[in-house]
Amino acid sequence: MRVCLRRYAAIGMAASLPLFCQGPARADIFVIAASEPAGHSEVFRLEERSGAVIERWTVGSEMVSGIAISMLGDVYVAGNTGGNGEIIRFSPTGDQLGGFSSSEYSLPSGLLFGPDGNFYALSSLATEKGNFGQVLRFDHSGRYLNAFIPAGANTAGQFVDLAFRDDGTLFVLNYERGVLRFDGHSGQFMGVFIPAGDDMVTPSGLAAGPDGNLYVSSRDANVVLRYDGISGKYMDTFVSPGTQALNGPMGLTFGNDGNLYVASCYDHRVVRFDGSTGELKGVLGEQELHFPTRLTTGAVPFLMAAPTH
Repeated sequence: MRVCLRRYAAIGMAASLPLFCQGPARADIFVIAASEPAGHSEVFRLEERSGAVIERWTVGSEMVSGIAISMLGDVYVAGNTGGNGEIIRFSPTGDQLGGFSSSEYSLPSGLLFGPDGNFYALSSLATEKGNFGQVLRFDHSGRYLNAFIPAGANTAGQFVDLAFRDDGTLFVLNYERGVLRFDGHSGQFMGVFIPAGDDMVTPSGLAAGPDGNLYVSSRDANVVLRYDGISGKYMDTFVSPGTQALNGPMGLTFGNDGNLYVASCYDHRVVRFDGSTGELKGVLGEQELHFPTRLTTGAVPFLMAAPTH
């Protein structure tokens, strides 16, 4: 099936502009890693099947802590320069297309497109009583909308990552407290869904799986844990230390192929696991990446001009 859309450069342009038809999309893995030698961060675009590097570009921020892909394949990264947050937009080939920020956006971390088409960006507010996490919301044009989840008693601690479940529930990974649950429509706090404890050591990444369950990477334990997406109950250690596949796991994402991809920071690679069984399926970017931290899957459309009538 081919989906067509009409792009207008300005309001009032003639309706005879050509349609752009979206053909089959390819799904690639987009990874944030440090530059080598150390400096600004880089974005790597890896072909999902082979792991080959398709594109690689530098991001002009001191630190990059989040990455998201739009429906049209544009790449958005959460940058941090001197504590001030900014979201920078790139084409899938690395051409910078602009950026946006707000005075409320400080010490950023995770970044995600929500089911409403808006950006949800993790931010941190430092106070005399400690750090408090926030979830800020921007529309697709970059206009600041609101603090969807403002700093308060329920957000104490460091926000690390976030994920939406298919029913719209928003989960936020808190480094000190575990996984927090919020109403994805109102932002209302719904409690600690998965408390931090013996199973969850230095939680670093969060993903909602196609099976409806939640997956949490535990950096210092070198594991990926699986929790029931409805009850929050611990299910199993989906990727165990016995595989010797992970060394400092951080960001994780499910690919278009249904497999789980994990940024293994300390051995400089992305590791692929079977999304149903946790079986090791291979590695990506082993000779290219330098301390990868965050990653996401992006379906990059092929756009072609359709004839006008």
